[in-house]
This record gives sequence, C-alpha cells and structure tokens, in this order.
Amino acid sequence: MKYYNITKFPKWQQRVIKEASEIAENFITKKYNIDNDIFELVELRISNTCRFAKYNTGYGKIRLNGKLNFVNLYDKKSIGSYKKIISSIGYKVSYICQLIHELTHFVQDLEDRCFSEVETTQNEIEYLESIGYKIKL
Repeated sequence: MKYYNITKFPKWQQRVIKEASEIAENFITKKYNIDNDIFELVELRISNTCRFAKYNTGYGKIRLNGKLNFVNLYDKKSIGSYKKIISSIGYKVSYICQLIHELTHFVQDLEDRCFSEVETTQNEIEYLESIGYKIKL
C-alpha cells in the first residue's frame, strides 16, 4: 500500500496506520485468496477532517478517517445508516475496520462486481469476532 500523506501525522499515528494496513491487507488476502502484491495498486490518504472513510472506484484510492477511534457498522435492514456503533475500541481497531471495509470495495472493483455494503459489514464483523468482540445487529 502506498501512503500519500502519512508523514504529516504524529509518529505514533503513522505506526498505528501501518500496523492496521498490514493486518487489513492480510485479512483481505486470506479472505479472497488474492496475492498480497495487489495492494501496491492502493493509495492510502489519511484525513483528520473527513467524516468517514471512502474508496474511490476505479482509482484504487482510499481515504481513512484518522480521528475515528470507534467502529460504525451498517445494519443489514437499513443500509446507508449506521445502526451499530462500537465505542472505546481504539484507533488501531478502528483503522483496521475502516481499511477492511474499503479494501473489500477495492476487491469488488477489481472483480468488476457490484459494491455491497452487506459484504463489507460482514467482513468487519468477521474480523471483530476473530479478536473477541461479540456483534449483534
């Protein structure tokens, strides 16, 4: 993964973002059985002023919300609105979940599939459960 503007952030945040990127890349690599080298096509931009993370279709650009230290999960019944917020989760897990969500869109884009918020949310939940969180939507 290429980091666009990471050096303008504090050292602790740079370290956490890089660790989160590695964990998210490994999760997506295993989940979709793809080569880890594919993430060299992704450019990560970090913002402390945006409201949410975003994947730019066709460009491989991901914007990460650098100030977010909780996780928002979509509710399957009302995609588009947040129904479940997991607070006090910390920056690292928040970054990992944001990246899993946006890297899932990257895979959907690579495979020329329709974007699905259900798939992204399922991946976030799968990761959170793998580290001990119990999620009920």
